[in-house]
Amino acid sequence: MPPAVPGNLAGFDEILRDGGNGHYDPSPAFYRKVSEKYSKLDLEEEALKVLGWLKSEKAVKLKRTCNSAFILNWLKNASREGDHNPMTTSARPQEYTIPINMQTAREAAPWAFAKPPGRVRHV
Repeated sequence: MPPAVPGNLAGFDEILRDGGNGHYDPSPAFYRKVSEKYSKLDLEEEALKVLGWLKSEKAVKLKRTCNSAFILNWLKNASREGDHNPMTTSARPQEYTIPINMQTAREAAPWAFAKPPGRVRHV
């Protein structure tokens, strides 16, 4: 008999059960962890995103399934990101990206742009 679904997770659970292709089999510990750690997320939206991504070509190629570990990892990443979408945002904050052009590169590493020496004869 499957564990009782907490009321606040009913919609989330229903979406994943309908679209999880039989791989979604949550435990009471799974429900407890989701309720405690990820209550600030829109869980129904995240469940839809999970199922959408699992239908993508990349997920099919990687043979990803809708199991509890995958969902917890997804929610962990979603809670870290500003827009709650771990698959489209960069893990690297924007303030660290530096635009580089050839002039900047030449100034930073002139040795990388030096012409190689002529032919060397070994005697």
